[in-house]
Amino acid sequence: MRNKIILIVLAILLLAVGAYVASIYAYYSEGYRAGTIIKMSKKGILFKTHEGQLNTGGGFGSDGDVTSSIWHFSIARRNSEVLKQIEDAVDTGQRVKLHYKEMFFKHSWIGDTKYFVYKVEASGESAGKNNQNAIPDASQQKVKVQENTPSPASQPSNGQ
Repeated sequence: MRNKIILIVLAILLLAVGAYVASIYAYYSEGYRAGTIIKMSKKGILFKTHEGQLNTGGGFGSDGDVTSSIWHFSIARRNSEVLKQIEDAVDTGQRVKLHYKEMFFKHSWIGDTKYFVYKVEASGESAGKNNQNAIPDASQQKVKVQENTPSPASQPSNGQ
């Protein structure tokens, strides 16, 4: 009888440890989101985690105003390559596609969100200073001076 109780307790303990480990390493869904990184930070008192925000673009709210959609994500401490790519994207203002895995639960010592980015892809043009199609600020604008010489189409014809 005593051996049975010990086996039941050990089985329950083993299942609990297995469930905990699965909650850390197993993921619920996988996907990607595209946009511009607007924030990257390292947070935490005891456990430092890398947290970011992605502006996925705007939409119209219920009152007709344009709203932006901000997506919060985390980066695993061991993934320094992804962190470097995101820092480069922040510096250049480049749009990116972030591939992520959504975990079952949020563990505060691993990250502030359930979404962990594991891959970064460049997604087209920059949203900021390196984009040739972006609207330049006043210091970058070149003013074209018009000459006062009439164009051939505006000159009067000689009797024709």
